[in-house]
Amino acid sequence: MSVLVTGASGFMGKHLIRHWLDQDVQVVAWSRGQCPEELSNRKALTWHAIDPGDPGEVPARMADAAPTHIVHLAAQSLPGVSWEKPSETYAANIQGTVRLIEAMRDHAPQARLLLVSSSSIYASSRDGEPIREDAPTGATSPYSISKLAAEQAGRLLCDRHGLACLVVRPFFVIGPEKTGDVCSDFARRVVAAEKTGQGVIRVGNLDAVRDYLDISDAVRGMDLLLRRGTPGDVFNLCSGQGVVIRTILDHYASMASVPLTVQVDPALVRPIDDPVKVGDPSKLIAFGWRPEVDLATSLRTILSDWRAHIQRSESGCR
Repeated sequence: MSVLVTGASGFMGKHLIRHWLDQDVQVVAWSRGQCPEELSNRKALTWHAIDPGDPGEVPARMADAAPTHIVHLAAQSLPGVSWEKPSETYAANIQGTVRLIEAMRDHAPQARLLLVSSSSIYASSRDGEPIREDAPTGATSPYSISKLAAEQAGRLLCDRHGLACLVVRPFFVIGPEKTGDVCSDFARRVVAAEKTGQGVIRVGNLDAVRDYLDISDAVRGMDLLLRRGTPGDVFNLCSGQGVVIRTILDHYASMASVPLTVQVDPALVRPIDDPVKVGDPSKLIAFGWRPEVDLATSLRTILSDWRAHIQRSESGCR
């Protein structure tokens, strides 16, 4: 088994690569960035700093790699940025996906492709019920439009050329080394409060309900789908459990070394497009997968990672 991972330096990419290297799987990593120092001596890993926008580089690298399996993670993945740079988002997410599949068609037609989409493509669930894979779509940002279009274009091309492609739609995957999401942001601010001894945390709306899944469970699910999933099918990647965001802070408060005071800052309150977003993981569970890491354990790991990160920063270590 030889796996090509695009978007290798991102949150999911790094965790997937570690998982496969620990299983002695040959991994080829594509990323705009350089190989992390911790992975630089892994003999089973080949890392290429690649420009996915270069029409010549992608097919050439695909021909060199000749992978048996491909996970396509490379994307502009920030909804906020997509409003500022919609054309760049569409180019990265739609054109980048099409270019990858063209290279797969020409140089790795026997490979299995796991196309990583997003739960953001779903319309808001008005009744709050868990969202199934056949639920209506309803993109609400240039990012979600790009992911839906990439998914549809990818499936169409793969079907046309007889390529084995599966789509996975992650919900809210959390874990160490992730930045920019609620769980990581709260943990960072808790650690800052521990350092200063001032435990006031200002927040916006805490009433939204989200479906959180630990990265280790996500990695197992993606590995299973890549190996055994039915080509042409679509799978949710989620826990199936809704969590009120306020609960995240409650967990961190119980773990913090200083008392925390939560203050709602009106300037931070935003309208909620999706008050409840919870997925239905039944299809993936039918393959023998199920989430194993509970929320408290995930948050404890994230908090520990931020504590270690801040300590390294203060000591001048990388």
